[in-house]
Amino acid sequence: DTSKAVPTNVSKTVADTSKTVADTTSTPANPTAVVKADSAAVPAGMVSGVVTDQYGPSPGVTVSVKGTDRKAISDPDGKYQIAAGEADVLVFASMGFTAKEEPVGTRKVIDIAMQAEAKELEEVQVVATAYGTVDRRKLTSAVSSIGADQIENEVLPSITQAIQGKAGGVQVTQKSGSPGGGLSIRVRGTTSINASSDPLYVVDGIPVNSTTNFTGGTNFNFGGGTQGINVLSSINPSDVQSVEVLKDAASSSIYGARAANGVVLITTKRGQAGTSSFTFNAYEGFSQVPKERLYKFMNTADYQDYMRDFYKYLVDEDGVSTPVPAGILANPNINTDWQNEIFRVAPTRNYEIAARGGSEKTRYYTSVGYMKQSGVIQNSDFSRLSGRLNLDHEHSDKLKFSTSINLTRALNDRVQEENSKEGSTKNGIVTPPNIPVY
Repeated sequence: DTSKAVPTNVSKTVADTSKTVADTTSTPANPTAVVKADSAAVPAGMVSGVVTDQYGPSPGVTVSVKGTDRKAISDPDGKYQIAAGEADVLVFASMGFTAKEEPVGTRKVIDIAMQAEAKELEEVQVVATAYGTVDRRKLTSAVSSIGADQIENEVLPSITQAIQGKAGGVQVTQKSGSPGGGLSIRVRGTTSINASSDPLYVVDGIPVNSTTNFTGGTNFNFGGGTQGINVLSSINPSDVQSVEVLKDAASSSIYGARAANGVVLITTKRGQAGTSSFTFNAYEGFSQVPKERLYKFMNTADYQDYMRDFYKYLVDEDGVSTPVPAGILANPNINTDWQNEIFRVAPTRNYEIAARGGSEKTRYYTSVGYMKQSGVIQNSDFSRLSGRLNLDHEHSDKLKFSTSINLTRALNDRVQEENSKEGSTKNGIVTPPNIPVY
């Protein structure tokens, strides 16, 4: 008789278990039923229990003693067992659920119901493309995005400078140090020897001529050298919501041959329903040529002494020294430092006021801004006075009105520089110090 070989308490447990099974089979199973652990069956110094969620027992939940390396994992029935004292705290954690902490105290059985955690597991970002907007997760084209948070805190005279260092694979080169000067942007490298390699710029769906960085000629009227006129500098960078650079042929194919060098999509800010905000932004700064980069020139006395020695050894065929020209020895009391006359401490100031808001039907964004950037060379300045109004009205589900108005007055005062032979820096280097400025 095998029943005699089994201890009494075990036989009783088997009998009770059989009774429990019989009872549960007589009624439909409830998947959300919570299984309770028996505290009498827990060994001394151990804590056990059942972990459940909204669907029933929760397997794979990590149960750990806070501040120690002791851990346990709930089994397929949600049961666990771990060594813990009265002063310990149990931590229940699992991916997709909110972590819970339970002090042990005098309890031997601790049952926990886990709650699902509403957590964003990946970034959901809407990206503007040539055809509209696409969720970042569904985007298959090569697109680099620059958001408003990367633009609004930067001191940028031009929105094209926001791309510099922020879009992978895009080369941005400053063509000139003049205020408001043009930039060289290469999305697919240099694609032609004679033709332009600049990308196509699209502002709020309106294409802008790709030849935005007009270089001009070599005479004074166009500034000469490699200075450029940046048309996009007329846009206030604080009005920009995002900048997308379309690199591959698929994303820019809607624009045809104009997009052969890539596309830069610029989207300005628009109103938001249910909000109302007013923003004022102001900053001032200055720029100057570092003293370490200035040349050390002779003063008038040193210059005239040097020229006397030069002409003393400049002899003709008869061995007679050439007399020093009168102009070299003139104005001995004048000592002009041409670098101080050419360069200056250049201030930069910017002031902006913006309002944004609206309702479910009508949304608005409006701004007014003024910016003036002075160059380190005298008489070189760039100023911009801009005003913007973006208005959206939704008449019905099938009819929507939108308008984007931007009025800008930009003045670019340029001087002869860089490769121009009439440039002030080139002439200042070779001009004697005994010649007055005026």
